[in-house]
Amino acid sequence: MLKILIVDDEPLVRKLIRYCIPWEEYGLTVAAEASGADEGMEMVREVNPDVVFTDIMMPTTNGLEFTKMIGEYNPEIRVILVSGYDEFEYASTGIKLKVFDYILKPIDREILKKIAENVREDILKERLRETEFEKIKEELSVNAKYIIEKAFYALLIEEDWQNALECLRYYGIVLKNDMCQIAVIELSQVKEDETAALVRATHCKQTAKEYLEENQDIYLFGADTRKIILLNNNKDIEFEQFCDGLRERLEETLKTKLYIGVGNAYQDLSKLKLSFREATEALQYRYVIGESHTVCYEDICYFEQDSGEITEEILHKISFFVRSGMSEDVKKLMESLFDGMKRKRAAKDEVLMSAVKVVIEILPVFHMVVENGREMGQDVSSIITKIMALQTLADLESFLTNVLINVSRAVKEGVKEKDLDVVSAVVKYVEEAYKEKEMSLAGVAKKYFINSSYLSRVFKERTGKPFSDYLLEIRMENAKRLLSQTGLKAYEIAEEVGIKDPHYFSVCFKKYTGKSVSQYRQEQQE
Repeated sequence: MLKILIVDDEPLVRKLIRYCIPWEEYGLTVAAEASGADEGMEMVREVNPDVVFTDIMMPTTNGLEFTKMIGEYNPEIRVILVSGYDEFEYASTGIKLKVFDYILKPIDREILKKIAENVREDILKERLRETEFEKIKEELSVNAKYIIEKAFYALLIEEDWQNALECLRYYGIVLKNDMCQIAVIELSQVKEDETAALVRATHCKQTAKEYLEENQDIYLFGADTRKIILLNNNKDIEFEQFCDGLRERLEETLKTKLYIGVGNAYQDLSKLKLSFREATEALQYRYVIGESHTVCYEDICYFEQDSGEITEEILHKISFFVRSGMSEDVKKLMESLFDGMKRKRAAKDEVLMSAVKVVIEILPVFHMVVENGREMGQDVSSIITKIMALQTLADLESFLTNVLINVSRAVKEGVKEKDLDVVSAVVKYVEEAYKEKEMSLAGVAKKYFINSSYLSRVFKERTGKPFSDYLLEIRMENAKRLLSQTGLKAYEIAEEVGIKDPHYFSVCFKKYTGKSVSQYRQEQQE
């Protein structure tokens, strides 16, 4: 039963309201009465009524002031004003105080019944809404993890894109528009059932989350049991180096190989889909550089695609597979392409033009291979001439496939040789220019027009040491030589080997040799 409190300084009016209608039939019951506002507030606190009938004109504190007091105490209580005709002007003020209704004296039974029906219906509807709202909130809380991951994934496929952002905001995740970049972590393939794959993916995800704890605005969510996605929303983070460190941590913890593909960074959240596609394509490039690497899309030689009228998607794939050195994928794709032509019974001119388009598509890669000193046996002009002279579809398929495979293999071999050439040049530069005080990985990478994360990776692979460790080793070995062969003071030697701070030089020297500068010099003189 909903509880009613009747407040009026006239006992007769209180009795009239109490007994005028059978309140119980309307789901209501009179819980208390009061003769004034002060007593009425005591009853409000004591019985916590759902509905209060109050007279407007009462001594000491009038009904409008009493209504305000009730609203401050509990705004959910419905207040119904009781007014005489000559006091009706006060009722307009009651409307501003959000009173539920009003009734005029003398009390009319039918009007009171209508008020009883309305107030009960209003309270029950409100409580139903509150119950449903709490239920929805509870469901949102229980399913928060799933809903957040689904919203993040929707951003990558542009499914209800704005709704996904709103959903994330509800959970307190507000993405900034000035930085967005995607990385995809892929676990190495092993033979295991679905349960084992799920356990391995969960372990990987948990380890990655622990690594992310100190890095704000990098979000992690899963795509399936073999892929985990990172979204970088912080422009101050060196995301490629971060991913490299994460990969090393995961491999050390999970005792398994994995790969990370990193898409380009954009200053527009609408480009998240593009960065995701780039990260996914970068993962495919792992076949060229081997196992266990962080592969950045910008490290892959990329050329604009010609938009073929019918074969645009196939041309894009052919170009990507060739420039990525993926010869087996090239072969499979060419088989699929020519099978389609056979089924379609394509005209000879159409087939020849498609073949020429493929050659034109890989032209930049072909020239790159030739400029790097690779002997391809024939130039582009002779390739096209041969294509136009071929008489059967089978001959064309065989010839064109072999051309593409040869170029893709040359690219793969060239990548490995390029890595070695770059590292050799950097090693030589460090050995000659170690005295430069501002020497850094980023500066050297810029000098050789390459990406710093790419240089960091290939340098460590070829030398077995990070760039900073190798530079320090060169400087310390030269410092040892100068201590043995000259009488230069410690700060002068620090200057000679490219270290500005003499104290830092002393710390590095002791850490490298296990001895202080003076101890080392004394031993050399003995």
